Amino acid sequence: MLKTSVTSLSLLLFITGCAYAEQPVKPAAVSAEVRAIEQANSDSVNVVKGQSPFADRKAIDHPTTERPMDPQMPQKSLFKGELTSSLVDKGLQVTLMVSNPNDYGVPIQYRSGMTADLWVVDADGKRLWAWSDEMMFTQALRDVVIAPHQQVKVDFMIPESQLVAFPADAMLLARYDGVATESSEQQVALVDISAPLTR
Repeated sequence: MLKTSVTSLSLLLFITGCAYAEQPVKPAAVSAEVRAIEQANSDSVNVVKGQSPFADRKAIDHPTTERPMDPQMPQKSLFKGELTSSLVDKGLQVTLMVSNPNDYGVPIQYRSGMTADLWVVDADGKRLWAWSDEMMFTQALRDVVIAPHQQVKVDFMIPESQLVAFPADAMLLARYDGVATESSEQQVALVDISAPLTR
């Protein structure tokens, strides 16, 4: 009796499975469907070695942040800077005043203990001397926020013995070391500031 019931159940399952069996898929039909999908997808991607697969898509869909800055485009500076100098007994005292003219704080990162550097350059912009060459700085990163309308003062000293060695056309060039961590690639914290070399 039990054997007959099992046999009947197996037969019933076999018949039901046959009734709902799917038709076999023909390779030609699959190929046609794939071609139709490829044709409908107009946003295909070509992968090039060393290049993002999305590099050829429209910039509005995939904006890039790694475009090289156009050297002809004037850089926008988040801060304002002023470079002044005065002769003292030991040489030339130079002061860089960096100010945040914005109504919001600007996050700044310094890559070392140096806040700014002072160069002396010739008429062609070639570096003749740097204040940092005679200084030592920690290598620790520093993260600060320059508050709205806050000023940062950096003092430098050019020894008197060094002043006489510079050519007549030498210029001062102050380079702020702070990096604006939340600005676009077209903005720098402060562009280099130049001034005549007083003697």
